[in-house]
Amino acid sequence: MRSRYGPGEAKNIEWLGEPSFIAAAIGMFVNTVLLLVYPAYYVFYVFVLPVELILVIILALCGGRARQAGVGLVLSWVGSLASLIVCMSIIF
Repeated sequence: MRSRYGPGEAKNIEWLGEPSFIAAAIGMFVNTVLLLVYPAYYVFYVFVLPVELILVIILALCGGRARQAGVGLVLSWVGSLASLIVCMSIIF
């Protein structure tokens, strides 16, 4: 099988793009807003976070826009964690 890249040519790997920001926005909504609206949704995380972890691994192994969406999900975890820490520090 012939490679698209010649010897010595590096693959152009773009880790961020439009799918990253869309996935981050959706992930932050699912991970943060639902918990802030109804705190009993923390049980929901037992099911959602393992699914998100599997999705991130699968998407990171793929290339192109799928990898960008996986990076967006990871960014949503970081943003969700930061926003929950700030919210909890303000409340308590």
